[in-house]
Amino acid sequence: QVNRNFYGDLLLNFDYMLTDDISFKSNVGFNTQDFYLKINQVGGDNLNIPGLYNYTNVLNPAPASSLNNIMQKRNKYGAFGSFDFGYKDYLFLNVTGRNDWSSVFDKGSNSFFYPSAGISFIPTKAVESLKGEILNYAKLSANYTKVGNDSAIAPYAINALAGLGIGYPFGGANSYVQQTNQTFKGIKPEFVTTKEVAANFGFFNDRLTLDASYYITDTDDLITRITSSSATGLSTLLTNIGKMQTKGYEIDLSFTPIKMANNGLRWDNKVSYTHYKSVIKKVSNEASEVSLRQPYDFVGIFAVEGEEFPLIKGTT
Repeated sequence: QVNRNFYGDLLLNFDYMLTDDISFKSNVGFNTQDFYLKINQVGGDNLNIPGLYNYTNVLNPAPASSLNNIMQKRNKYGAFGSFDFGYKDYLFLNVTGRNDWSSVFDKGSNSFFYPSAGISFIPTKAVESLKGEILNYAKLSANYTKVGNDSAIAPYAINALAGLGIGYPFGGANSYVQQTNQTFKGIKPEFVTTKEVAANFGFFNDRLTLDASYYITDTDDLITRITSSSATGLSTLLTNIGKMQTKGYEIDLSFTPIKMANNGLRWDNKVSYTHYKSVIKKVSNEASEVSLRQPYDFVGIFAVEGEEFPLIKGTT
C-alpha cells in the first residue's frame, strides 16, 4: 500500500504604510494539493510448497472481486490573494479572492473562483469623546463571503467505471457490472455565500461585553446524493440540486462580577444564545421535493421546497 499526501504553499507577504494614516498588508500565493493512493492485494488458498509464502506458490488464487485493489490520484491547485487596508486604526477593509482548479470535475467546469470582502469601523477610536466610564469600546462590521466546495466528490466519480460482480450469477468469476451509485458527469462546485453584520461592545472597562451578529447564508448547486427512479437502473445519483437559505443570529453576553487586583481573583461568565433556520428555496426544475435517504419504505429524509431542512417524512 502506498498513501501519499502533498500540500504546499508559496506565499508572498507585504506590509507597508501607504501614507501616515493608511496602512496596507497583503498575502498572495499559490497552493498545490496532491493525493495518491495505491493498494495491490493478492491472496488465495493452499500452497504448492509448504512454508513458501509467495503468490506464485498459491494453488487457488482468490478472484479479483474478493480483493481490494485501488489506485486513486487527485490534484487541486489554487491561486489566492488577501488585501487589508487600515485608516487611522479605526476603519478597516479586507478583500480576498481565490481560484481553484480541481481534477475531480470535468475539464469544462474544473475552475471556480470565490471572493470575500469585509469592512469594520471602531467608533470609540474615531471619536474619543464616545468613550467614558460606561462605554469603553464599540465595533461595527459587515462581511460578504463566498466559498467553493468540491470535497464531496471522489476521484474518478464522474467517469463510467465498472464494478466487479459478486454473488449469483457471477460466482467467483471476474465479471464486471455497472455501478448503481453514480455521479453526474457535468457536476459543478457547490457554493456557499454568507452575508453578515455584527456589533461588539465593551462596558465598564470590559467588565461587561456584548457581541451580536446576524447572517444569511445561501447554498447553491448543493452537491447531494439523491435517490433515483428504479427505471434508470441506478440506486442513487450524486449531482447539483436545489438552493437552500439559512438565516440566524448569535448573541454572546460576558460579565465579570469579581475582578480583584490585589490577589488576582477573577470570575468570568458567559451566556450565549444562537438561533438559525434553514429553508429549501428550490429543488429542481422538474421536482419540488427529492428523497435524500430512505432506509425504509415508509419513512425517509426529504428536501421539500418551502420547508425547513432536513424534513423527515413517512406514511402510517
